[in-house]
Amino acid sequence: MLLGDAFGDGAGRVVEVAEDDGLGGAALLAGGDDLTVAGHLAPPLQHRPVLGVADAKTVFAPYADPIIYLFLGSFQDAQGGFTLANIGALFTDPLIITAYINSIRISIFTALVGGVLGFLMAYAVTVGGLPNWMRAGLVTFAGVASNYGAVPLAFLFINTLGRTGLMTAFIALAFRLNLYDDLGFNLYSFWGVSITYLYFQLPLMILITIPILEGLKKEWREACESLGANQFTYWR
Repeated sequence: MLLGDAFGDGAGRVVEVAEDDGLGGAALLAGGDDLTVAGHLAPPLQHRPVLGVADAKTVFAPYADPIIYLFLGSFQDAQGGFTLANIGALFTDPLIITAYINSIRISIFTALVGGVLGFLMAYAVTVGGLPNWMRAGLVTFAGVASNYGAVPLAFLFINTLGRTGLMTAFIALAFRLNLYDDLGFNLYSFWGVSITYLYFQLPLMILITIPILEGLKKEWREACESLGANQFTYWR
């Protein structure tokens, strides 16, 4: 910038270059204020937007109505009167208890299987020394599959392995085999839901574990081996 040049500072003020130090620095005078920045050219001042109360209401307002509706509805009977029977049914209704048990079973099973298999696959492509093209393909698939969850994941499997799903129809036409009638498969059973959850839990475990395994230095393993430690001690 040259002596005497003027520009806007982003805050509605005109800033003029009052002095050049010959090294690309300058002394700046803010017009209308006593502010002086000397030595180096300072960046224009910027206003940073702050999430205010009005903005917060705009963001969270769509979620307020269903939350309030569900909370109040949990204390109402069919006629709209106040009741605690719905809360008591959580511990006495066989269907609700079965739903809780099935959810816990599926959670434990998919967490264990996804964690173990995901770790082994991540280990194979990092420490195991598999070819780079296998690593690239696995990481790419894991990055895509791990982004599925909730409604998109359910929609994907219903349209793929449901009774009228694409793969169900393809297998029936190509192999004359019905997954539901001949093999007894059911997407809404324990195994069907577990497969659905593993579709994104397994890739997610792979993506989480690969950077951790890559962070283990070769020197650490060599140091353990030189001290007589076995594989279990090293990984512990």
